[in-house]
Amino acid sequence: MIILPYTPARGALKVAEAIRNKIQKLNIPHSSSSVSSIVTVSMGVAGSIPNNEDDPILLVEAADHALYLAKAQGRNREQIYLYDIAREKSRKNSQLLWVKKLRQALEENRFRLYTQPIIPLKKDNHKIHYEVLIRLLDDDGQIVLPEEFLEIANLYSMMPRIDLWVIDSLFNYLSKTNFSAWDNVCFSINISGASLNDNQFFRYLYQKFQHHKLPAKMFCFEITETIAINNLSQASKFISTLKSLGCSFALDDFGKGMSSLTYLKNLPVDYLKIDGSFIKEINTEPVTKAMVQAIHYLAEALGVKTIAEFAENQDIVDILTELNIDYAQGYHFGKPALINCSSFRILEQAC
Repeated sequence: MIILPYTPARGALKVAEAIRNKIQKLNIPHSSSSVSSIVTVSMGVAGSIPNNEDDPILLVEAADHALYLAKAQGRNREQIYLYDIAREKSRKNSQLLWVKKLRQALEENRFRLYTQPIIPLKKDNHKIHYEVLIRLLDDDGQIVLPEEFLEIANLYSMMPRIDLWVIDSLFNYLSKTNFSAWDNVCFSINISGASLNDNQFFRYLYQKFQHHKLPAKMFCFEITETIAINNLSQASKFISTLKSLGCSFALDDFGKGMSSLTYLKNLPVDYLKIDGSFIKEINTEPVTKAMVQAIHYLAEALGVKTIAEFAENQDIVDILTELNIDYAQGYHFGKPALINCSSFRILEQAC
């Protein structure tokens, strides 16, 4: 963090650019070779703060927001965020209201579990997957989608509690349900970055397996590509530990970041979930189709199966089948449904 008193926004940008250029000229030698690393820098600048505004937290948040914008636009650049005090205070108040609402929902058990089927496209794949999704039951009885509240939950460190709620609720439900087709079913559970970095999370999960006597092979855990890249060592350790119990693992939103393909060799995942932004255009954009095919070739070489999200119609499914994709998920096969016996189509009789 750099504080520049009495400096206009344009002047702050010039300072940031000078610092970035200076750092790029540094050569950091590797201890094991003669090769040097080039360091790049992303910088965020908070601009136009009124003189009567004395809240340093809002100032830091503005600079932090600008930093994320710089990263999103390709990194190694500076980005200014023109600060609007009234707008930021309104945003802050809205966030705090959501935090209160999320805490009440946890205390009053007002979250709901939904599932969406992930269907095999090959005859030799017999296992049906269901991705476990979360919804919020609002005070007025309306269902709130996760995009409305998960960002706030992440920002205010509430995701570990929500992850544990999902684990508790799913395990409690499954332990009371008499399924006779365990070998053909796998439930995919999303794990946040905060839980990935929490050493207590694995211990808690292990205790749940012990308590409910559910076979670990029934569960596949998902983390996003971005979370895996940012926590490569921890992600690899977490995945290996869960796989030692018999669980499987999926890398979600693959292709959305595409920072590097080499890290995949260090992540012992079982599935790559190809980001839906590729799949939605696969029947209209030849380049997108070629990229999906390339991802599948890569996965095949690593011994990893592929899952295509956003399979919305038969045309897309036909192309995915042509490309030899292993699984597909989307409205063509089923929308998310409240978890109960009727939501598992192949298990209706077993229920």
